[in-house]
Amino acid sequence: MGRDPFDIEAIWTRNYGAMRERGHPTGFYIDAIGGTDIALHDIVGKAIGKPVHKIAGGRYRDEILLYNGLGGTDPVKVADAAEEHLDYGYKAFKLHLLLDVEGVSEICREVRKRVGPDIMLMVDTHMRQTVSNSILLGRELEKLGFTWLESPTVPDDIPGQAEIARALDMAVAIGEWTRTRYEMREQMERRAYDILMHDIGRTGITEGHRIATLADTYNIPVAPHVGGGGILAVAATVEWSASCPNFMIMEHGHHANAVKSKILKEPFEPENGYYKVTDRPGLGVEVDEAALERYAFPGS
Repeated sequence: MGRDPFDIEAIWTRNYGAMRERGHPTGFYIDAIGGTDIALHDIVGKAIGKPVHKIAGGRYRDEILLYNGLGGTDPVKVADAAEEHLDYGYKAFKLHLLLDVEGVSEICREVRKRVGPDIMLMVDTHMRQTVSNSILLGRELEKLGFTWLESPTVPDDIPGQAEIARALDMAVAIGEWTRTRYEMREQMERRAYDILMHDIGRTGITEGHRIATLADTYNIPVAPHVGGGGILAVAATVEWSASCPNFMIMEHGHHANAVKSKILKEPFEPENGYYKVTDRPGLGVEVDEAALERYAFPGS
């Protein structure tokens, strides 16, 4: 309280130091710092009439490539969903699949058959596989031309992650659980993954850029994760992605984000699989207070 909102990085550093001293170097405590950091960027951007990406490094691109998330257990239904979202203009999909190696492979074969060879496909197994099964699965996905295998095993097993990454020709993507560069340094040093996926709603913009800079040092591209955060986290990720030199692609939930944007004065939705980077100040969105009240959980 009482700090100048223009002291964005200093505020992050002070808040993180306070949490680390008390034994909370990650988790929800750091999520709160990240949320504060995003709010400060929005305040400063709106105060000077500039979009967040202009005060966070500058604009590297005019549109943000998206992949849409899909999931399920039935190959036909997952493939149907992929075809439906092709009609919305998406050119990339990530399949959230929690089955065994053969179950995942069966769905992936059906989806690839339906969408054709030119659509970018990825798989997230949500840590459900062992190291050996991850390698088996990865080899099946390589035959199908998948771009990455995400979160194949538990994030604490850094040697296991590195073993998977070395064994496969396809990329391994990890990082949504980690909030700071301190957590990610060893994984990068040991080449435990090929694509970094930190979540800007958790890291904030300041630490999100520090993490991306560290990744760039190791020639690792960044595909920011977008998890359970609200529409402001989505807007922050768009602004961050515009200002990140080693950005690759951003996660998106077509139907979920359409619902989340209902608290805004204007819709915040992509066009043909891309978010357009705008010159609107701050995060580029305005919260509709009446809508926020309407959708608020009772008692909140």
